[in-house]
Amino acid sequence: EEDRQTACIRRIKELQTKLQDVANENKLYLTEINTLRVTAAQIEEEYTKSKPLVESLESKNEILTKELEIMQSNVPELHSAFAQSQSECAEFKALVDTLKLQNETLTAERQQL
Repeated sequence: EEDRQTACIRRIKELQTKLQDVANENKLYLTEINTLRVTAAQIEEEYTKSKPLVESLESKNEILTKELEIMQSNVPELHSAFAQSQSECAEFKALVDTLKLQNETLTAERQQL
């Protein structure tokens, strides 16, 4: 009978400890919730303050969009210059390949000597 009572008392103490742990954890959660509420209020305030800046940026975006359209009108000329560069690059690559082949030939001849 005493063993059973001792076991019950021990179990009650274990449950009390767990209950205290849960209570402490709940306090932490409540603190975190309150912090998040404060943060949400700050974010809302910052959003309200930044609204004029956003509107200004939208206006600047419209100007930049018009400038982009002007730049895009230059694209055909840029394509032509790019095509010419590609051609020159191909010629240069062919020259490099030729030089590599000559180098390999000379290296082979030198090794034979």
